[in-house]
Amino acid sequence: MAAKNTGYKGFDYGVVTDPRGESTGTISCFPSNITRCVVIRQPKPVTSGGFVSPSKTTSFHDDILVKCTRAINAVISEVMDEIDEDAPSKSLHILITDDGPMLAWLDTHIIDDDGQGAEASCRGN
Repeated sequence: MAAKNTGYKGFDYGVVTDPRGESTGTISCFPSNITRCVVIRQPKPVTSGGFVSPSKTTSFHDDILVKCTRAINAVISEVMDEIDEDAPSKSLHILITDDGPMLAWLDTHIIDDDGQGAEASCRGN
């Protein structure tokens, strides 16, 4: 999914720092041509969301991976059902780190281009 109104292909992430250059403990996703921050949508039984599988098995996505994908999506659905309704902007993301993929809860805020430049950020503490 492209970053809305930015011309970028996706989102990257970084640790937010204060004016002294010290970490605030917050992660921010921002429009980028490098995609290392991916929102995971709630898996639905028939439609897309969560992790996807091809409509039929292939040599690169066989029965084992189809079963694995279904199991992962079941866990994701269960976890996402537990999101606090008082935090509607909280969403599950995959961050692609140097050490491997990591799940992260981030608050999502998308601001359309208003002449000051487009910004789309996802913040998590």
